[in-house]
Amino acid sequence: MIAAALLAAGLAFPRPNVVPEPVKLDYEAAQMCRLDDRASVRVVCGDKAAAGWVEGKMREFLKVGPKVSFVQREGAPLGADAYRLTVAGGSFTLEADGLAGIRNAFYTLRMCLMAERGKLTTAGAWILPALTVEDRPRHAFRAMHVCWLPETEARTIERQIRLAAYFKFNYMIVEFWGTYDSAAYPWFGWEKDLRAKTSELKRLVALGRDLGITLIPALNSFGHASMARRCGGKHTTLDFHPEYASLFEPREGWVWCLTNPETQKVLRTLVSEMYETFGHPSFFHIGCDESDPPS
Repeated sequence: MIAAALLAAGLAFPRPNVVPEPVKLDYEAAQMCRLDDRASVRVVCGDKAAAGWVEGKMREFLKVGPKVSFVQREGAPLGADAYRLTVAGGSFTLEADGLAGIRNAFYTLRMCLMAERGKLTTAGAWILPALTVEDRPRHAFRAMHVCWLPETEARTIERQIRLAAYFKFNYMIVEFWGTYDSAAYPWFGWEKDLRAKTSELKRLVALGRDLGITLIPALNSFGHASMARRCGGKHTTLDFHPEYASLFEPREGWVWCLTNPETQKVLRTLVSEMYETFGHPSFFHIGCDESDPPS
């Protein structure tokens, strides 16, 4: 193997680049390990389903099929989302209290893997130095905020979800700029072909859940009521349906008219609808920034 020959000649592995920087990372620069079909992977945690998750993701992301075994974890808890990753020879151990920590250990493992040079493809084998990584997040809530614009495609949001999971975020706020396709209020937003399809939203919610990302819907419930940039002079509702002007304050329609009971009904219905579409997440983002005084 080229890698083995280079190590024998005195070259060494660089320090693995793990983001965010873990609490502890020790590695052996001259000791090569291989992740391939012959490797042994131990998933040590309190959730047996985590072993199946790791096995599936190794096949999906890395194109390898090592033997994955589950070991019931005992001893003091490591903490929510915390993990320990140990790699020695062909043995890989991912340890955590539950699936959330195991996911983080797997994402760190992915960051440490290298393609062996001088081959046609990396399918079937990866190399990395022997190492031990211990980490725990500083914050329980680790979120990204993305905007779904008229030109945004579902695959763009999917890419952002996958990237957020890779870097160990656990929440993603999705803000719609006139692109939420409301069943209750078809007039709410841009033309229908510019909106996010409900079926795609549900698929992305399920994808995020599998990868460890909870998607949080955002509905601007005071300012930003135009669902478009103020400087552009556009309003996603009034440009097409001026008959709904009473739902907004007169000044450019930038602010919802919250003293109107019909406005409150509309907002409550939209919140309930989004909450259902997003699978009843533990949070909901109501916006309320950049609002003008009533006019």
